Amino acid sequence: LNFAFDFVAGLSLNNPTKCLTFAPVKNPPLDFQVTRVCFHHNNFNKPMAVKMRLQRKGRRKRPFYHIVVADGRAPRDGRFIERLGSYNPMTKPATIEIDRDKAFDWLQKGAQPTDTVRAILRFKGVYYKRHLMRGVAKGALTEEQAEAKYQEWIDAKESKIAARFEQTAAERAD
Repeated sequence: LNFAFDFVAGLSLNNPTKCLTFAPVKNPPLDFQVTRVCFHHNNFNKPMAVKMRLQRKGRRKRPFYHIVVADGRAPRDGRFIERLGSYNPMTKPATIEIDRDKAFDWLQKGAQPTDTVRAILRFKGVYYKRHLMRGVAKGALTEEQAEAKYQEWIDAKESKIAARFEQTAAERAD
């Protein structure tokens, strides 16, 4: 290598002396980016662990959740990257609003859902779409066939949920 590295102390909220920034002194390559290594997090440039999880809202004993994509190190109700939808377990049946396309994109990018969010995504058909897209990638289906199967499944599922809402409304009326 024809360039040397200069170690410059970076700033960290936990310990300002443990974070280092490596910056080249001369002849940097064109695609150079400054690399930051935090020894107190012990992460040595690992990719950030992104989680799909629930963020609790609502008052005491009346929970309401937002389905969010967040850094795995962030607190449960803290900073998040993107909001995908909401989940209200207090209604009968539980109300789930989710952007299926965004959730599918995050799954494809490698976001890891928690157990509850995985169950919600499976219920809403995001994992079924993932299954179909794997078939498209392998050549077992065309994209149009996969979309048709997915839409048929979504329509059947939505009709079941609507029937369940009507049944619950009829029980309340009685």
